[in-house]
Amino acid sequence: MMMTLTVLGGASVSGADAAEDGKRARRRANAQARIEWLGRAVNRASVMFWIKNSTGHYVAVNDYYVSTNGFKNAWEVVGFTDADLMQRSAGNRTIVDLKNTTPGETLESIAQAWRENDLLVQRTKTPTRFIERSIEGDRVYSVISIKSPFAGGTVGLAIPVDPDDHFTVTFAGADAPTAEKNSTGP
Repeated sequence: MMMTLTVLGGASVSGADAAEDGKRARRRANAQARIEWLGRAVNRASVMFWIKNSTGHYVAVNDYYVSTNGFKNAWEVVGFTDADLMQRSAGNRTIVDLKNTTPGETLESIAQAWRENDLLVQRTKTPTRFIERSIEGDRVYSVISIKSPFAGGTVGLAIPVDPDDHFTVTFAGADAPTAEKNSTGP
């Protein structure tokens, strides 16, 4: 005997349809839980993580991005462009006030390189790695940025590669070497 349920509007749903709806609801709930779990992991990761829209405005950043770049919270980043953030990070300083600069480097050239790399990824629709420059405190440093096309814009992460960074690379396994960062190269 097939059971039929009547729902709002007088439509009928068989027991099999109701069971399938229940399975779909559980799958959606599980997927939502996994998304939230992944979001917490990204927010706690020790890499800079961001999402930008097609016009280069930040849509989301993780806590590490915020703290590394000298901001207090994500709202100081979201809605701004690379050029905006570069100027905000530098404050009243110019490139000559910062350590570890390269000849011809400017705050504008650093921000422009970020934007050009984003546009390349958007145009080619290809995830790509870049060596980019950034500023933290009173210095300019290099990062490995991995950018991918995402929702018309880009999603990316960056890992500092300078010796002054506070990272140690440790390899797993009993016989694996333990080395200071960058001793094995980027």
